Amino acid sequence: MSLSQINLPASQIADGVARKIGAAAHGIAITVQSKAGDKFFVIWKATSAGVNSHELNCGCCDAARLEAHARGFIQNMTA
Repeated sequence: MSLSQINLPASQIADGVARKIGAAAHGIAITVQSKAGDKFFVIWKATSAGVNSHELNCGCCDAARLEAHARGFIQNMTA
């Protein structure tokens, strides 16, 4: 059973996706933040120029979509 098929709390989805793609090895973190009553997955990396980040609303983003966005974020950050 994949992460997409399980109804987990957002923080567990973020942790599972981060482990699956090896985010830490790329200096990338995936966290959950609340803003204006909504929860967002935040994919981020600290750089010498500051913090680069990408947000996805938890309500309309499953684990597969989060994984795809995180992989794209890693590609963009390492290109």
